[in-house]
Amino acid sequence: MLHSYRKRFESAIRAIKSDKIKTYARLHNPNSFTRNRNMPLSDILFCMLAKKGLTAVMELQHYFISKGDSGMKISKQGYLQHYFHKIQ
Repeated sequence: MLHSYRKRFESAIRAIKSDKIKTYARLHNPNSFTRNRNMPLSDILFCMLAKKGLTAVMELQHYFISKGDSGMKISKQGYLQHYFHKIQ
C-alpha cells in the first residue's frame, strides 16, 4: 500500500514539473506572454500544496527552508499576486 502512495506522489511531482502543466496554466495559448519568475510555477504549486495555515511570509520561509534554500527569492506581495492570478 505504501508503494502505491509513493508511486502516486512521484507521478504528481512529475506532472507538476512537466511542460504540460505550463501549457495548461497558459490556458493553451502558445502566444501568451510569459516571463522567467523568481519562483517558477512548479515551486508556487508545491508551496501551495504544502500550506499549513500560516502567514504568507512564514509559508514562504518554511517552503524555502524545506527546499534547502535559506534565501527567499520572492516577496510576499509577489507570491500573493502570482497566487491570486492563478486561481482567478
